Amino acid sequence: MPPGSGASGPAGRIPAGRVGKPLVSGANPGKNRGMDAPLFSRMTPRRWIEYTAAILAGNGLYFLILFPGLPPALQHQPFRIDPGLLLDFLCCVAVYGVIRLGSAHARRWWAGN
Repeated sequence: MPPGSGASGPAGRIPAGRVGKPLVSGANPGKNRGMDAPLFSRMTPRRWIEYTAAILAGNGLYFLILFPGLPPALQHQPFRIDPGLLLDFLCCVAVYGVIRLGSAHARRWWAGN
């Protein structure tokens, strides 16, 4: 590939023009954390709380409500990767989606009042 074509070369390098540019540009540079920021600094405490709540509520939903009525093939066995683990993960993802939709709805509602 010719140099400067915008694609990674044989060594897998990122073109020099792209390194260090922010992922999102906006009017508020204080909230704009770009590619150079470490992963954990881009995750806010609010996001960590949402993740934790989704995991706890999703596992509670799966193990307390769904698990007793599931056939043995869909019941998660400890220390195994099985369909029950996938179903548990999907419960956590669904709860996280509800949390995000609820917070977006509340933000719009409070902005209108």
